[in-house]
Order: sequence, then C-alpha cells, then structure tokens
Amino acid sequence: MKSLIGPILVSALILAGCSQSPKAKLEAKCLESGESQEQCSCLANAASKNLNAEQLDFLVAIIESDEDEGNILNQLSGMSLSDGAALMGAMEKVANECGGDFLPN
Repeated sequence: MKSLIGPILVSALILAGCSQSPKAKLEAKCLESGESQEQCSCLANAASKNLNAEQLDFLVAIIESDEDEGNILNQLSGMSLSDGAALMGAMEKVANECGGDFLPN
C-alpha cells in the first residue's frame, strides 16, 4: 500500500498557499475599491506594523463583511472602551502614515 503522507503533505501545502494573510486581504480589498497600488501597499504595510494581531483580524473581518458604516460602528461599540480606543488610535496612525483614509470606500 502506498504511503499517503506525500499526497496529504502536498495538498496541505497547496491549501496553505491559497489562504491570504490579513495584510494581503487588506491590500486586495483596497485595490478593489479603486485605490492605487502605492496607496494600498502603504495602508497594508502600515496596518500590519501598527495593529496587533487581534486588531488586524477584527479590521479584516469588518472590511470583508461589506457592511454599512452603522453596522461597523455597532461592532466597534461592542468592544471595551480601552480596546476600541486602542484600535481607533492605531488606525489613526495608519491613516496618518499613508496620508489618507484607512477604510476603503
């Protein structure tokens, strides 16, 4: 009987390569909104530098949800005051670093 380890390992590596990092997801969504490659790269790099892993995952989830601003504000209001303030402060750093809005339209 042939070993299944080789095909399973190859399949796992292919699947792992298909998933995008949070940084890549942010950049892709930004490009979809019509921003320039330079702007989107700046935003994705700044976000991955200034946001912790939990903040970055939260931001990606919001951006991928395509929900309206009111629902996004509701999600933010569900955070503790300190977590929400930390996220907003980090996002402000990202926007200032790249000279524009952080969330794509």
